[in-house]
Amino acid sequence: MNKNRGKNRIWLTAAVFVIAAVITAVTIFIFPYMQKLCDPASRRDFQNWASAFGPAAFFAVLGLQILQIVIAFLPGEPIEILCGALFGTWGGLFVCLLGSVIASAFVFCISRKLGMPLFNKLFGEKMKRFRFLNDSNQIESVTFFLFFIPGTPKDPLTYLAGVSPIKLSRFLLISTIARIPSIVTSTFVGANVQNGNFAQSAVMFLVTAAVGIICIRFKENLLQFCKALGKKKAQ
Repeated sequence: MNKNRGKNRIWLTAAVFVIAAVITAVTIFIFPYMQKLCDPASRRDFQNWASAFGPAAFFAVLGLQILQIVIAFLPGEPIEILCGALFGTWGGLFVCLLGSVIASAFVFCISRKLGMPLFNKLFGEKMKRFRFLNDSNQIESVTFFLFFIPGTPKDPLTYLAGVSPIKLSRFLLISTIARIPSIVTSTFVGANVQNGNFAQSAVMFLVTAAVGIICIRFKENLLQFCKALGKKKAQ
């Protein structure tokens, strides 16, 4: 028992250290841009620059959102924050969800057509622990939890869903709803940074980071819960 507690503490400390390092690196990288956005004139220049593109800005960002889901290794948060900065919290959410639906439908159909060989070739052993989704009796509930939990590889899971028994229409509905909380936090940060509300952005960022750390700490427990849920007989 003591050994397990010691390992858990080491693991949690390492997770906190990694997250802190990532936050520090991101902060250093974006600090020059944050300094510019502190100036109201710079924020107006950014808004005018984005407005000059008109509808093209919408389709360009939508394309980026689609691309980052299809290419599952690309991070989605920077694009979600950009959507918030350009279109506001709820407008950014709309763009992100629209891109998510389009990309998820494409990935799902390709994966269903080409089957497990495509999934194995793309992800190999990295996604082995999630393959219980294929045999879940409560596949819709399990899919919702996997896409709702922060830290799960949602874009690779879209490829896995394509080779599972779930229907495309149900998958798109469930995964889209489950993605909303995570996307809203990112678009909220982007919108508030653009509006100069840095305190609100910082609070949301810290809350999101705290939730992420908690989910990382209990990741195995959450996965075990999903496995157990999947083994229950559907009513």
